[in-house]
Amino acid sequence: MPRISGPSSLTGVGVSMSVRLRCKVWLENEAGKPIIGEGRLRILTAVRLTGSISKAAQKLNLPFRNVWAKIKDAERQSGLRIVERTRTGSRLTAEGEALMSRFAELQRSCERSAHAKFKRVFSDGGREADSPETAPVPRETRDEALSLESVIHEDRT
Repeated sequence: MPRISGPSSLTGVGVSMSVRLRCKVWLENEAGKPIIGEGRLRILTAVRLTGSISKAAQKLNLPFRNVWAKIKDAERQSGLRIVERTRTGSRLTAEGEALMSRFAELQRSCERSAHAKFKRVFSDGGREADSPETAPVPRETRDEALSLESVIHEDRT
């Protein structure tokens, strides 16, 4: 889990302590099965850099079988072919590249937003007043799903 911010102070609850924000972002399918998160992003990045699932596993210090299983599970859950084997190793498909880059962009955006919100909420030791921007988000909105296939194919046009 990436650390979003350095320590901040939590006061006003009868105790003073140092806190830091941690968040985790992942994509899952309609059945709630994970497609990609931080770990699978690291795997895909290593495959792209090394040109090999085996070398990616070595680089990440993970068993080949686990890396292969995570890639296959991501493909099964997304319905996309993410990695293809070549005569010389493996490489990401166009769908794999698009999934990886879009997810990395989403992850960075979420981290920036969470960091900014964390600073606003905790820097003065109090909670921001609820406004349309800070009011609790209804579950239907939080769970809004995009068609992964339409998002990925949008990149190619």
